[in-house]
Amino acid sequence: TNNWTIHQFSRVRDLGLTGELCIPVYVNEANGHVTLGNIDTSMIETVVEHPDNSMKQQLIILRKLPKESYRRAYRVIDTSSAEMGSREHGRLVGLNCGTVTGADFSKGDIIEPAGTGRKYKCEIAGACFFFTINNPMTANRGWSDLLPDMDWIDAHDQFLFSSVEKAIESSKYVLDVTLTGKNEQQIREWLRSQRSLKPGERFAHNENITQEFKTPDLRLEDSASLASVLKNHVLAGAGLPPVWFAETLGSRASAPEMTEPAYRHLKMRQKYIAYVISRIFRFTLDQAIIHGRLRQDMRRSDGNLANIESASFYLRMPEVSFRDQRANAIAVKSISAALKDGLANGFIEQEEASRIFKRSSNTNISFCIFLADLLTSRKCCLAKDILLFSVIVRGLRLEIISSRP
Repeated sequence: TNNWTIHQFSRVRDLGLTGELCIPVYVNEANGHVTLGNIDTSMIETVVEHPDNSMKQQLIILRKLPKESYRRAYRVIDTSSAEMGSREHGRLVGLNCGTVTGADFSKGDIIEPAGTGRKYKCEIAGACFFFTINNPMTANRGWSDLLPDMDWIDAHDQFLFSSVEKAIESSKYVLDVTLTGKNEQQIREWLRSQRSLKPGERFAHNENITQEFKTPDLRLEDSASLASVLKNHVLAGAGLPPVWFAETLGSRASAPEMTEPAYRHLKMRQKYIAYVISRIFRFTLDQAIIHGRLRQDMRRSDGNLANIESASFYLRMPEVSFRDQRANAIAVKSISAALKDGLANGFIEQEEASRIFKRSSNTNISFCIFLADLLTSRKCCLAKDILLFSVIVRGLRLEIISSRP
């Protein structure tokens, strides 16, 4: 119903463009099935903070439409306040409806929200998720990813448009004709008797007539450098490296160093998207449990909490990495050979070598630091012996020499 295969990309794009994501939910009271909707964030008039915690949003109030008696308000989904032992305790709930309790409001309640600076009444229309990005912790509204560069993007767009107009004008030409010894009347008569020349057509004249094609010199070479400066300024504000946009500001060796901060930003955004999806999935599971559609295993033991495990899930996101896979393959082969030598010489145990190899498959330079700490620890140092261990990771040779004090 919610078509995550397609809509996930639209929601992520809207979150970056507007800085906010408002997703109303519609729960089937019979079986707890959750259907997601969407609210245009430009329709939001006010975001009401939670009275006990300013970092949490409690209500989303929309602009009043002409035929509405009250403004519509949506309660932001939060943990239920139901007492311990109830089905709703500790679970995400939207509104009180039917047998579901623990929410602050029910659908159709008329309230007068506080903290908005104005006095008006609202009608609770439903529950929703509300996510924001790029905002300070004390702000309750999100900011677009384009906000820091919006003026410069507009300036770059206007500059390119004017440059195109100049290029069109510069491609035009005029035919400059000099008629020696002719007065104004004679020149007009000569022009009336002439017609436009076709390509390849011959034109015969005496020494008193001179023709020359002339084009305007608008100095377009200066506009190219300015356009590049504007583009790089926009990219710097967005945190994107110029090498991604056909700018050769440095050598190929410096490209990974320029792209690393951008990848870190992408990983941060990916973690937030994972939080958004996990939050929605958790609400869907909680509603299925509350309405009896999903049965939980209520057995408990010291080593097993079946009631938690039966409703748990793990969201695996694709790796965002700029690493050279060929170099990684060489590094894995070198690490494998180094660990094999360590096992043969008795430096480390089989279990420790297996753990190191598994960890090295997901890390690069950080593995060197981990291995350095491991080899210089007392666990791996031999009495009166000097430990020499060489590891090659991505073309970096790390030699660690240690001995037990």
